[in-house]
Amino acid sequence: MRMIPERRTAMSNGAPLIFITPTIVVDRDQQLITRYHRTLFLPARTWHLLAYLLDHPHRLIADVELIRVGWPHEMGHMHRIRQAIEPDPRHPRILLTRREVGYLLALPPFSAEKKSSSP
Repeated sequence: MRMIPERRTAMSNGAPLIFITPTIVVDRDQQLITRYHRTLFLPARTWHLLAYLLDHPHRLIADVELIRVGWPHEMGHMHRIRQAIEPDPRHPRILLTRREVGYLLALPPFSAEKKSSSP
């Protein structure tokens, strides 16, 4: 796997590969995460929550919104997502908690997406 020369913030837009960091890549088509050359699979509900967050990067998503779209008990899912996408899950910089408000997926500016090369 190679890095994309164009550097921009990752937005979903149907892009199958989203580079969270140069060594952590989300593959939306395969529903897996590559982390330091290891393949990780998330449980289905956790994966769908990650996909929702990727569809709304850099936007504070309130707890009430998560409840409305189907994640009333999101804390366990957020923990699993952090374990998968954070370089240091104990000190999150990508999936941020805004206490008593919600969550923010703060993708780094060096994140990039790669569109599928198939027609």
